[in-house]
Amino acid sequence: MISFLLTIFAIVSGPTSFGHTSLVSSTPAAGSVISEWPTEVKLEFAEELQTFSAGEANFIEVLDISGARVNATVATVSGATITSETLKANKFGIVTVNYRVVAQDGHVLEGSYNFTFDPSRDAAVSPATTTSNEASSYPYRGVAAVFIIATLIFGIIVYRKNSKEN
Repeated sequence: MISFLLTIFAIVSGPTSFGHTSLVSSTPAAGSVISEWPTEVKLEFAEELQTFSAGEANFIEVLDISGARVNATVATVSGATITSETLKANKFGIVTVNYRVVAQDGHVLEGSYNFTFDPSRDAAVSPATTTSNEASSYPYRGVAAVFIIATLIFGIIVYRKNSKEN
């Protein structure tokens, strides 16, 4: 019984999420306010990405506040990083970065984040250009932990009830 509990604890508290990749950092950072338009958008993931010769399965789409695309249509993949050159932005405000990548294990990760382009902001006040998204990478980990703990409690109650009857 103790080894079973230790196994469950190791699964729930382990550093990986069942082998799926996650976004580790982004440049510009999610939620940041930048005063100078970036020449590229760069995303780094926890594991290497697949590269494809025909078609693009990995992509980044950068949209300005009006929804117009402001980046190159083809992104570059190098190891665990995907990069896309940006075009000159004509509008200030919230910028949305959408991405879709395929990890080496074949799992697809889709997501998006925002940053704000505001040239009137002092560059010295802007946050760093890299951020860790580790906490948001595992949205179902807490739900899985609650489910496992509830199952264990239920199992212990049933076991004790059966033990008393015998």
